[in-house]
Amino acid sequence: MKKIAVLLGVIFLFIIGCSYYYQQKREILQNLASAYQNRENLQGYTKTQILRKFGKPQLRKSYLKNELKIETWVYQNIYSFIEITFIKGVVTKVIYK
Repeated sequence: MKKIAVLLGVIFLFIIGCSYYYQQKREILQNLASAYQNRENLQGYTKTQILRKFGKPQLRKSYLKNELKIETWVYQNIYSFIEITFIKGVVTKVIYK
């Protein structure tokens, strides 16, 4: 009886965890689509703010230029392509395609 209760509890927690994960994923996709449609001005945002808004990027590139660390993140799905460039961790350039 105790094993059944534990098993049901684990299944219940798994279902809650999955629903929370997919809800967060859906919000991130909606934020990405909204930013693309509205050509949202993201200049001045930090890396942390971008990660919270869009999640992990599909592609990250970084290099040093004149002792400045320049990093480019790319977010892409079927409908949108957003390329965000950071200098010193702050958004300086956004390209929507």
